[in-house]
Amino acid sequence: MTSRPCPSPAMPVQPRRRWLRSAMPLLLTLGGFMLLGGLCAWRLFQLGLGWTTLPCVLAVALYVGWLAWESRVSVAEVGRQGIDHDRGTMELAALAKIALLLAALLPQSQVIPALAVPALVLMGAGIGLRMAAIRRLGTGYSHRIRVPSGPLEMRGPYAWLRHPAYLGTLMAHAGVAGVFFNLWSLAALVLLWAPAVWLRTVVEDRCLKRALPEYAAYAQRVRHALLPGLY
Repeated sequence: MTSRPCPSPAMPVQPRRRWLRSAMPLLLTLGGFMLLGGLCAWRLFQLGLGWTTLPCVLAVALYVGWLAWESRVSVAEVGRQGIDHDRGTMELAALAKIALLLAALLPQSQVIPALAVPALVLMGAGIGLRMAAIRRLGTGYSHRIRVPSGPLEMRGPYAWLRHPAYLGTLMAHAGVAGVFFNLWSLAALVLLWAPAVWLRTVVEDRCLKRALPEYAAYAQRVRHALLPGLY
């Protein structure tokens, strides 16, 4: 599936560099599997198994299952044709995500049942929302910012929010920070992850509004990009 270019100047990309860019989401996914698996095993070993750590075990299972499900998108990205318009935001978001996972799993985390249980529910809801948004776009979904060549999707979660997949990942990682709670994970969520997701929405909105007249009309109708009622 090809995509229309965003009307802005783009520098030519060498074949090797182009392959690396297309393979980057898959490499980050594989790295995330290894990082998350190792850190979670170490953290659960420290905490021990019991009723108080059950939310942690469930959160790890949810996250790993989510990575496994979404890895097919990363695989499809390898060798994908067409120009992307990330402007470095995907790599920035990846670094913010890694920082959040490290902040949640490396320092001593407090498992507070009154916080961990609703955080686990939030995490599951976010993953469900992101999966629904990805399924709605089908093969048109990409981890890179691209201009779609087909009809603009305006149904499902896209009928009430322009970037439901981004909201889903924001909710999911807020849940991670709540299950593995400490001041570092909270700071990483507020100061790194949330701004990185917000920046992705800004860059994508600007690109699509320049490239697609129908997207500008869609943005007038669906006014909220990321947070219903707020932004």
